Amino acid sequence: MSSFLIFKSKSIAKSVWFHDILRAERFSVGIAVFQPDAAVKGHFFNGRTTEFIHILKGAMSVTIDGIAEDLSADDSAYFSGPYPSRWRNEGGDVTELLVVW
Repeated sequence: MSSFLIFKSKSIAKSVWFHDILRAERFSVGIAVFQPDAAVKGHFFNGRTTEFIHILKGAMSVTIDGIAEDLSADDSAYFSGPYPSRWRNEGGDVTELLVVW
């Protein structure tokens, strides 16, 4: 049996797009693209227990439990809780994140 899947990009906040690359039974992969000054309050996904983020391009500020951390290209982060309460591209360039959950 063969299967055929189509993944479409979607806006998850003002000036933030998410592009699905793979959705599988045990994990999924996508790319989040933040335009300059774009932000997401809360977490990208509901009901996830772990998540890996790798900054492909640009820079990002992430706030977890009230503590802000700055991440830039080639930095990575792994979350198994608590999850970020805010993501923000504070730079003047587009930021791209590889997201595995």
